Amino acid sequence: MSIKNTISVSMVEKPTPLYKQVKDMVLTVIKDKKLQAGEMLPAEPALCNMLEVSSITVRRALRELGQDGWICRKPGIGTLVTSKVNAPPRILVCFRWEVNETAYYAQSLIETFNSVKDENCDLQIISGSAEYESLYREYKADGMIIVAPRINQYPMLQKMKDAGMRFVVLGASSSNLDLDFVDCDHAQAAFVAIEYFIKQGHKNIGLLNGSKSNYYCQSISAGYLAAMGKNKLPVEPVFIKHIESNQIAEKKHLSVVQEWLAARMTGKNKITALLCSGHLLTTDVYISSNAGIMKIPEDISVITLDETPVNMALSPPVTTVKQPLKEMAMETLNGIKAMIKNHQHKLTRTLSPELIIRNSVKEI
Repeated sequence: MSIKNTISVSMVEKPTPLYKQVKDMVLTVIKDKKLQAGEMLPAEPALCNMLEVSSITVRRALRELGQDGWICRKPGIGTLVTSKVNAPPRILVCFRWEVNETAYYAQSLIETFNSVKDENCDLQIISGSAEYESLYREYKADGMIIVAPRINQYPMLQKMKDAGMRFVVLGASSSNLDLDFVDCDHAQAAFVAIEYFIKQGHKNIGLLNGSKSNYYCQSISAGYLAAMGKNKLPVEPVFIKHIESNQIAEKKHLSVVQEWLAARMTGKNKITALLCSGHLLTTDVYISSNAGIMKIPEDISVITLDETPVNMALSPPVTTVKQPLKEMAMETLNGIKAMIKNHQHKLTRTLSPELIIRNSVKEI
C-alpha cells in the first residue's frame, strides 16, 4: 500500500518541530498497519514534495525512525518498514543505582511490573545507568519509564522529549518542565504528618530531611512549612536539619543526627515531635533513642515517610505516611502504553499518600 493513499498531511506551524511532525506522521501510518513490514516508503524527494518540507527535515525524521528500529535502509532498494511493526512495544524501566540501592522502593515497583508482563508488552528492567537517551537508542525502545531521576538530569529529559522520545517519569515531577509523570504528592505526605502531630497537641515540630538539592526533599520541606504556616506555629531554623548526600556516603549521618537531636531535647528550642523523610534517617533516630539520647514516644513523637521492612520492624512501631507504590507503577505502565499507541497522549498524575497510625506518636 502506498503512503500517498493512506494519509493527507498539511504541515503547519506548531511548537512541535517539523521533523518531529514528519516522524510522527510516518510512525502513525506504520502503527495503524497501513504500512506492513517489508513495504517500502517513498524516496526522500517524493516525501519532500508530498509534505512540502525540506530534505533536511525528511532526512532527520527518517534517521530517528531508523534509530528507533521502525525502518531500515537497503542499499540499491530503498527504505523499508521493519518487522518491528508486528512486535509488541518495547518498554524500558530504568532505575539509577541510588534508587536500586533503596531495595524496598525498587523491589515493590519491580514486583508490580513483573506481575503484569504479558505478550502485548516487551518490558525490560534495567538498573545502574542514568544515561537514558543512550539506553533508549541502544534498546530501540518504543517507550521508557524513568524512576526517580535526579534534578540535574531534567535538562536531558527535556531534550529527549523534544526529540520525540516517549517516556514517563515515575516518582518525581516538575512544574517547570513539560514532562509526563506519575508521582506521589510528597508535599501532601509531609502536610498530613504535621497535621496529625498538631491534632495530638504538638507545637514544636522538627523536620529531619535529606539533601536540599533533592526534588523529593524539597517537596517534603514545602509540605512541612505549609502545615506549620497554616496552623500559625513557629518554625525556628534549628527545627529543620538536612543530611547531605556526602554525609551519607561517608557514613557520618548517624553522628550528625545524634548531635542535632541532643541539642533539640533541651532549652527553648526543644522539639516534641519529628518528621523523618526516609527510612535511613528514621533508623538513626531510633538508634539515638536506644542510646539514651531521648525516648520514643515519651520524649519525642516520630512519623516517617514510606512503608519499609526496616520501619515495620522498629520498636515502638512507627507511624508512617505511605506512598502508593503499586498504584504508581500501574498508572505509569498504562500511561506509557497509551502514549505509544496514541502518540500524543499526555500523563500528569499525582497520587495521594496514606497515613498509617502506630505507637510512635504520643498525645500531649
